[in-house]
Amino acid sequence: RLQYTLLFMVMAPLLITSLDDFRRLRVPLILLGCLALLGIILGPSTSFYGTRLMIHYSSTQQANAGILGELGAVILLFAVLTTQSGVGRLVVPLQVSAGIFGFGMGLLSGARGQVLAGGLISFLFFPVARRIKNSMGYLGIGFGVLFVLLLLFVSVQFFVTSDNIDRWTMQSLTDGLQSRYKIAAAALAPWAADPFAWIFGRGAGAFITTGLIDVYPHNHLIEALTELGLVGFTVFVLILYFTVRAGVGLLRIHRDDDEMRSSAALLCAVSAFFFLISLKQGTVHDPGFVMMWYLVLGRVYWFEQQALEDHLDEHDHEDLDGDDLLSEHDDDLGEDDDAHGM
Repeated sequence: RLQYTLLFMVMAPLLITSLDDFRRLRVPLILLGCLALLGIILGPSTSFYGTRLMIHYSSTQQANAGILGELGAVILLFAVLTTQSGVGRLVVPLQVSAGIFGFGMGLLSGARGQVLAGGLISFLFFPVARRIKNSMGYLGIGFGVLFVLLLLFVSVQFFVTSDNIDRWTMQSLTDGLQSRYKIAAAALAPWAADPFAWIFGRGAGAFITTGLIDVYPHNHLIEALTELGLVGFTVFVLILYFTVRAGVGLLRIHRDDDEMRSSAALLCAVSAFFFLISLKQGTVHDPGFVMMWYLVLGRVYWFEQQALEDHLDEHDHEDLDGDDLLSEHDDDLGEDDDAHGM
């Protein structure tokens, strides 16, 4: 499995070499995602398993409901944060449909963390993806945020039914948080009690010695700290730091371009979403899809930064050429004046 993870992490980011590549992918992915969600919901092998919608491979095997929740949340982010101008605005009905079905898939799958993270990130990044030009633009963003909240509310009313209502009660959400807290405490306790483990950790996979049913801490930060120590934790935090730095830099480069700004915000939002998800599931020893988005964001920022520096260098060169021409023109005028004086 490790070799496939490494291959995926290396090859997938190479498919996108610029933010413009990512920009062109937005609408096709929204369309394909919406069709995929409809196909899954209406598929003959899809039904509720307890309180969670799942794809059934056989009578004893089901697909991971969390994957369906991730798919729905990412489609929601694409739908909410994509902006279009001109004839591109004709895709707005598609975006609304994709947003409803995306959030709805998260609700049907019972993926509580994905739903909460997707809703929060779409709400926080909605104004980031849009440039405020004047007071009307400010009001427009305000109404847009209200529309997003309305979209999420409609999804809840339509997709939370008697089949899965127990998954979304306050008691269920509280129980979920408590179970994650129990897992985190079980990982931290033996690490904190062993000073020799503080620096280099207890070793990859050491969580299994806690005796819990879960075999990993379900939290990348806690797992990096307890199994890789302060050394591995520092490396992991540096990865997050440079990812955030790349995201902020990308937003600054394209802050005055509406569509490119939207694309940059969407890329940052998807990366932020998967970071939040990494705090409740997955293992740092097989980060796969999560780390891929960090790599894509860093790679796109590097290329955009290089393109900006090349543009500035070219502009400075043109200015220097203009100054040389102006200097030569002044010299010619001086020679003419000397000739007339003679």
